[in-house]
Amino acid sequence: MLRRDHQHAVLAPAHLGDGRALPGLLTALDAGTDAWRAVNAAGHLPQAATLL
Repeated sequence: MLRRDHQHAVLAPAHLGDGRALPGLLTALDAGTDAWRAVNAAGHLPQAATLL
């Protein structure tokens, strides 16, 4: 349950285009944990495309 809550806490601002979600997305991509969710959310952050 905690993991799901954390996912939502990171994904919600990303879906709104809020760059503050970037550290959580980068961690997910680096760790391979829920990378598919991070890739999906990254589409909402075009300003961070070079980092992702």
